This record gives sequence, structure tokens and C-alpha cells, in this order.
Amino acid sequence: MTARTDGDAKWYFSDVEVTPGASYTFSNKYISTTLSTLTARYTDTGGNFTYVDLVSNLPASSTWITASQTFTIPTNMTKLTIFHLINSVGTLSIDDAELRIGSAL
Repeated sequence: MTARTDGDAKWYFSDVEVTPGASYTFSNKYISTTLSTLTARYTDTGGNFTYVDLVSNLPASSTWITASQTFTIPTNMTKLTIFHLINSVGTLSIDDAELRIGSAL
């Protein structure tokens, strides 16, 4: 992102079906010149979106580091994607993204 008035820039994957009440772990490696955030976007049975920040203020890093978070799918949610985003001027590169059911990676 070279300039910003509002909004963000993000990487994300296509929505996947999930099981309410189940535990999932998301991880990815990243390099960033600014703070970044992992945000879950859930879709409920009616098609409505709910956004939850899983990890805020991930540090900038000039070398590859791993961001990882385990979370539980809320009731009535059927789909999920994870945004790795920046909302300030800077760059974000990601690699090795993985979503697993359960807490072990």
C-alpha cells in the first residue's frame, strides 16, 4: 500500500465450510514493513458476515516470521476465511498459509 486515506489491503483465501464449536488453527509466514492483523470473517446460516480480529498488531519484520492463532467457530457460523491485512502504508508478503481443524500444526 503506497498511500492510505481509509480502508486496508489484505490477503485471504476463498471461504471454506466450518463446523460450529470446533477448534481451528490458522498460520502463515510473513514479512511486513508495518503492523498487520489476522481477522476471521465468518458467514452465518443467513449469509451475514461477522468479523473478529484474532491477532492485532503483529510486528513488522524484515525476515520471515510465523503468525498463528487457534480459535473456536461460533454457533450458527458455516463458512470462514482469514484476512491477513495492513491498514497503513507499507508492504505485506505471506507464504505457507495453513488452516487446520484442531490446535496442532
